[in-house]
Amino acid sequence: MRAIKLLPSELANQIAAGEVVERPSSVVKELVENAIDAGADDIIIELDHGGKERILIRDNGSGIQKEDLKLALSAHATSKIYSLSELEAINSMGFRGEALASISSISKLKITSKTDSAEHGWCVDNNDLDTLVPASHPTGSTIEVSSLFYNTPARRKFLKAERTEYTHIDELLKKFLLCHFHISMKLFHNGKEVKSFPKALSPEQKQKRIEKLCSQAFIEHAIVINEEIEGLALQGWVAKPQFSKSRADMQYFYVNGRVIKDKLVAHAIKQAFRDILHHQRYAAFILYLSIDPEAVDVNVHPTKHEVRFRESRRVHDFLFSKLNHALSETKPDAPVALESIESDIDGLTFSAQKEKSMAVMTPKTNTKTEDYVETLKLYKEVIGSGVSDQKDDFDEESQNKRHAWSYSEGLNIDPVVTKEASVVTDESVISEACYRLGFAIAQLHGIYILAQNDNGLILVDMHAAHERVLYEKIKESWSKDKALSQQLLVPLTLELTPVLIDALMTHEHQMMKLGFELSVFGENSIVIRAIPIYLRNKDIAGLINKIASTLQHFDVTHDLEAYLNQILATIACHRAVRENDVLSITEMNHLLREMEKTKRADQCNHGRPTWVEMSIAELDKLFMRGQ
Repeated sequence: MRAIKLLPSELANQIAAGEVVERPSSVVKELVENAIDAGADDIIIELDHGGKERILIRDNGSGIQKEDLKLALSAHATSKIYSLSELEAINSMGFRGEALASISSISKLKITSKTDSAEHGWCVDNNDLDTLVPASHPTGSTIEVSSLFYNTPARRKFLKAERTEYTHIDELLKKFLLCHFHISMKLFHNGKEVKSFPKALSPEQKQKRIEKLCSQAFIEHAIVINEEIEGLALQGWVAKPQFSKSRADMQYFYVNGRVIKDKLVAHAIKQAFRDILHHQRYAAFILYLSIDPEAVDVNVHPTKHEVRFRESRRVHDFLFSKLNHALSETKPDAPVALESIESDIDGLTFSAQKEKSMAVMTPKTNTKTEDYVETLKLYKEVIGSGVSDQKDDFDEESQNKRHAWSYSEGLNIDPVVTKEASVVTDESVISEACYRLGFAIAQLHGIYILAQNDNGLILVDMHAAHERVLYEKIKESWSKDKALSQQLLVPLTLELTPVLIDALMTHEHQMMKLGFELSVFGENSIVIRAIPIYLRNKDIAGLINKIASTLQHFDVTHDLEAYLNQILATIACHRAVRENDVLSITEMNHLLREMEKTKRADQCNHGRPTWVEMSIAELDKLFMRGQ
């Protein structure tokens, strides 16, 4: 057993540096945060070879006093906290034990700084801390870090290629730029200017910066968030699920101006996107949470990426509820609107988009309205009557499929849109033209609904759309304890394994709330005496097996609501119209109207899109019209 000894300060600092400085981007992060804390609004960054050879950060902040320069490179020296009370309520970009001393221990570091009251600046480097050299320098600081890890070769060999290290720094700077709009920033790499961002103070300038960093498509799909309750405020933008990403590379979450990655926050956001985002896609967002500094601990991780909320459940529920509410309005009659907001995060705003015109729905030709009505009559003769009236041409199985729509309890036909095409008048065409999804023209391959609106054509996946409509209605009934049961004339006996039977009976209360009435019949059988009324003529045996399997693997520590929603989604999927179910024009129009008033109708329960639109301009481009 070796004797215990105190480590030399130099070795201790190098160990500390291992926690803080992983790569050149770690150095840039610490130095830019210090510049922001110093009040800088103009920052210049110079890199050589991806930052491996040289990093220089110049700012116009308040600068460092002459007598403080030596202390700036000393261990456990800081200007950001003086007491335990300040440590427990940090409102700066620090603090995890200031990093300058750690960076100094593994590199060659030089600081040049001048305060506004000083006649000139002063310079100090870590090779000779006792010597201060006068320097010509404007108000602010310049910190130069060169030969990173030169004295720890084992660490240096783990650095990646120049391009990789530069990419890490570039992504880091994007995080700063998306939060601190009042700061201008320039980036030079190997002597060449590669990035330049002026201050973004007006709404238009902010939108332009976000467009440059995150793309125009993000802006077009962004939903504005501006919510506040006592002690908590959430501002920013979250993209509609249509803009989901294949990687989690557009997720920016800030707590009091500090970018973080937190499991609690990630879970709340994931729950808000539950059942509207495909499982292989990732949400995109820029969100800012403002909270009392005393209610959050930012000193739990060396790199300050994580935080700990003192009321974690309250924060989680706040984030989930506000995002879930905003995302619930993703439906066809709610076009994207980037409304202006004013917030504590530099008054972030997007300028509002112009609403799309929804004028009279007539073809983009010289066709008169009466000619369009005649066209609708033709659709009635060719498609409507052929589907709705010729019942004798279908066998019994086809009849059951055709009537599947009528089994949708609670979906009442809207009297405005039940007019048969043959009796549509000029006035009705004009008054009904404002519907976002237009009106059905035909059913394609028993899968899609083809519709026309004022902008062009609409394609709807009828199963996905109906599934979402039913899912939202079933969830609403569930929440209000309004599940309707139907007694079976002949009870249904199912054979299941004892494990599945046990799972069902353990959650008998939930099954009753869903509308099932069942009991055990021997070791391997259950008897079903009642089923939900909306499951008439469906595969009850298959559905019960799926629910039992879900219950078998359900961990009571998981979110009960998520588990129940999974079962409700299964029920909705079984109940929805299927491929090759034949719908009349009236039924198709009814589905379109239901979509327009159903929350989250843009996606099915699995996160797939339910409808797409192709504008007249896009159609013209396909056929080279006007070219």
